[in-house]
Amino acid sequence: MRSVNYELIDSEVKLHGAGYDTVNYVGSLSTSLNVLSMDSLEDTAFRQGSTAADGFEDLRTFFWKGDLWCLGSARSNSDDTNTMALQKLSGNRVVESYLIASPFGWTREKNWMPFVADGKLCAIHTMNPLTIVEISEQGATVMLRKPLKVSKNLLGSSQLVPWRNGWLCVVHERSRGKRHLYKHRFVHFDSEWRVTLSEPFYWVEYGVEFCCGLAVHDATVAVGLSVNDSQAIVAQFEQSDIDRLLHPYPSGRGRLAYA
Repeated sequence: MRSVNYELIDSEVKLHGAGYDTVNYVGSLSTSLNVLSMDSLEDTAFRQGSTAADGFEDLRTFFWKGDLWCLGSARSNSDDTNTMALQKLSGNRVVESYLIASPFGWTREKNWMPFVADGKLCAIHTMNPLTIVEISEQGATVMLRKPLKVSKNLLGSSQLVPWRNGWLCVVHERSRGKRHLYKHRFVHFDSEWRVTLSEPFYWVEYGVEFCCGLAVHDATVAVGLSVNDSQAIVAQFEQSDIDRLLHPYPSGRGRLAYA
């Protein structure tokens, strides 16, 4: 869970402090999603240097090689850059941290959606064209790039979790104006990376909402999200709810399904 030192007021930012800062927390939840513990994540040792001076944003957690890891974005306000960061966690400490250079030479990288397949750590880099990278402590390489007939405005949100012989995730699309407005979609990829999308929706209110957590336990789908950068919420769904969102018609075909 991420906490910040500012308030959003009608999309305007009221800063508390000399500069923007992020403090992350790692917690333990019961199977009924009650909070059992919540401790600040100690990452000070890896904020050295300008690349990550202002902390690590939007961590997506996953298990890899027998340990808990996260993939987030290292922020430098002075340079206005974001660099992907792969981090290994132990308890409430970051014990390893690796900056992952952009495979395209971009200065701002955010919202990669990680997943582990056959022991390899991968992530969706962009939705259109669908670009999948393989990640290691040494960096990221492109392993798949194919066009999808989906909006180029779809951006990464959650990690991917196994679902129906494929993968399930959440994406978002943002419109900018006087206020920032976010909508979201559940997305299913089959084993050939064909995609089905739900209709767009908002979680609590049509405004600033962001999801970067998704997990499935037994028949419960849990989604971690924030509202107005000031509330952390876990939304719960039954698996049948997700199926209805993705396949709302009696034919069993989702409304937006593309090769």
